[in-house]
Amino acid sequence: MKRVLLFSMVSLASAASVLAADTLSYRVRQVGNWAFYGTENPIVELVASNPRGVQQPFSLQCLINDSNGKPVFRLGQSGVVQPKDSADVSFSFLTMSPGFYNAAILEDGTQVRSINLAYEPEKIAPAMYGDAEAGKGDFTLFADRVSLERRDLQPQFSILKNKDLSGREKNVYDFRMVSRGDEEVTGYMAFPRGKKGLAVMVTFIMAGEGASNPLADFTAPADMAELVVYLRGRGTGEEYLRNLLTDMALSIDFVAGRGETDLSRIFTQGSGLAGACSFLAGALDGRVAVSFAADPLFGPFTEYFSVESISSGVKNSILLGMGLQEEASVLHENFCIYNTLQGNKEYFIYPCRKTVERKQWRYIRDTFLARRGK
Repeated sequence: MKRVLLFSMVSLASAASVLAADTLSYRVRQVGNWAFYGTENPIVELVASNPRGVQQPFSLQCLINDSNGKPVFRLGQSGVVQPKDSADVSFSFLTMSPGFYNAAILEDGTQVRSINLAYEPEKIAPAMYGDAEAGKGDFTLFADRVSLERRDLQPQFSILKNKDLSGREKNVYDFRMVSRGDEEVTGYMAFPRGKKGLAVMVTFIMAGEGASNPLADFTAPADMAELVVYLRGRGTGEEYLRNLLTDMALSIDFVAGRGETDLSRIFTQGSGLAGACSFLAGALDGRVAVSFAADPLFGPFTEYFSVESISSGVKNSILLGMGLQEEASVLHENFCIYNTLQGNKEYFIYPCRKTVERKQWRYIRDTFLARRGK
């Protein structure tokens, strides 16, 4: 199932109004959420405002680059804005290949605004990598090896009640486990009081990126148990990824072994690199029912593994969220991976932000689960 929902942010006007010179200011209008489909021609619209009592000329350029930074179009507009008035300025260009594009607006060679646009993102194909994919490894085989290795590890888990963080609704525990290479991985576990058959959210956070107050890292719905795991990057190259995946796999083992857990309702979530980890959790363990990935960064994985193999082992439901104003190359790569998924999947793009908005993302996540009876 595919679903597209693009949110308009109320902060757009303040973020898009840029003083381009001493006399004129430019405000960017949001058109079609900056995502275009079918026979639509992408367009960028601006409003040039002249607060002064004399007419003012303008001369703007619009440079369109693809996700690799390659120039595609160079457009220009010039004119005059009357005193105490404004003028509409638009740049429209021909239908392009599916992908993400950057439109840079310049005046006198100085950039005054940069906007990412999307065109037919669901049609982006891994072929964009071309010969660069040759010789890259198979992630599915790599994940299978990690899963086999983790079975040979002696499970070493512990939880200790944290009286300071526990409250009336939930008991909170300090979590520790020994992972690959006898390295310690830490986190927190929260259980709603007196309940069994619980859905469990495994929240992956890269070590050092958690909140100063651990309670802020608990973002699962109130009726769920939640394990927050601070993943530690250890080693380099494929060794770094092997350790990362092992930590993930052991975390899922831990929650699956708890008597309170409903094994049909194990979920994962994360953002950034931890978002890519959440996206891939189902390839490591078939017990993961749904994975949520916010603004995933797959770079450490695509450096070693082909795009098709990264998604080939993911069979569970996936919800992907991204801010459109992230680097176009990152967005393009994410959709190369997302578009090859075969299971239930949905994506949401936030047009005016670089990252997803947390409160809205939680609402979307919870609605996604509710529609699936989770």
